Amino acid sequence: MAIHFDANEKYLRNRYTTHLCNPQSDPELRLALTKFYTVAMQTQPGLAFMFLDIEDPKESGDKYIVGDHSCLK
Repeated sequence: MAIHFDANEKYLRNRYTTHLCNPQSDPELRLALTKFYTVAMQTQPGLAFMFLDIEDPKESGDKYIVGDHSCLK
């Protein structure tokens, strides 16, 4: 099954990352988001790439560029 988030991709990523990085968010929510990211990294390369918010080195030179809303920050 293929899912295309279209314009909602950035919104979804930003909302999840904002909750994850906010120290005032519910700890259980932050733990659930961390588990979600872990499973996405292991099983869903498309979701992993979306949540990492990085630019492909083919487009930006020889190094990956981490975006402002990356879960890596």
